[in-house]
Amino acid sequence: MFLLAMKVKILLTDFAIPSNVLLGADGLPVSSDNKQDWLKARMTGVTATDINKIVSPTLKISSQSEKLLKGKLEIKEEIEEPQLNSYMVHGNEREPIIAEWALGNFDMQPNNFLFYGLNSQHLATPDGIGKDFAGEIKTSLKPLKSILGYYMNQMQWQLNVMQMEKCLFIVEQHESFKPLDIDYMWVYRDEERINFLIKHVDEFIYKLNHELHKRNIV
Repeated sequence: MFLLAMKVKILLTDFAIPSNVLLGADGLPVSSDNKQDWLKARMTGVTATDINKIVSPTLKISSQSEKLLKGKLEIKEEIEEPQLNSYMVHGNEREPIIAEWALGNFDMQPNNFLFYGLNSQHLATPDGIGKDFAGEIKTSLKPLKSILGYYMNQMQWQLNVMQMEKCLFIVEQHESFKPLDIDYMWVYRDEERINFLIKHVDEFIYKLNHELHKRNIV
């Protein structure tokens, strides 16, 4: 259903999107602009959003992995979008504004495309992409350094998928949904953590593929 774009480059102004973008059956890049195709493609592997459900932020094996596996094995004609709480709604509303700030300050292009890594079931949709970096945007009641640890796996997984050395972590703090300051920091590739994540993600993917083959789904 989904194709690997080994040599495809999509031009966005003067910026070339990396060639490891996942292609749908129609030959076009899988994008969150087409929510159903994007959600279905994400079910075929492990995304940066999934990662803490396999390995916790403190690098313990997560108790949520079985629930994640069960969810990926459910075959649905239409995948339900996750229910959003007020904090998620606020984040979605603010993300384009923060992305515009990132574009102006760091030339980070907003991104909706789904990418795959050296293992085609390693997946990620970074919030932004620069010429040599990935970007992650968050809104939070807490300052950047207070939430850095929670999102470290997510950013390291993006770096694994994108084969990049650094991620621009951007956090806009808010108070009762009133935006305050935007803070940022560079998060650099941690090979030891990435290898640990890959080990346990690949064990999860083995179980996923085994179950799919048993059910004659692939």
